Amino acid sequence: MASVLHRRYERDHGNNDSDDGEPGQRTEKETPPPPISPDKILEEPASKIWIPYLDLADKYDKDLVHNWRDDMDSLLIFAALFSASVTAFVIESYNNLVQDTG
Repeated sequence: MASVLHRRYERDHGNNDSDDGEPGQRTEKETPPPPISPDKILEEPASKIWIPYLDLADKYDKDLVHNWRDDMDSLLIFAALFSASVTAFVIESYNNLVQDTG
């Protein structure tokens, strides 16, 4: 999250339009802005909207992964039971096989 805000800060504040080149491109004379620590980025007024979003997104992701894990457990149990029943059927039907005479 901090890297997204840092890139946005660079885009908004780091690109200084000059007459030497295309608008929005940096020239060799310009120095990049100093790096901003992630703690200071989340203190900016525009970034306060992200904190509730990140909390909700984190909760949603945890619920989604939990549901996937439950579904996978159910599928594995079904596969094991299906395999056991097919194996039992094959073993019992193996006795009824006869040699092909043709």
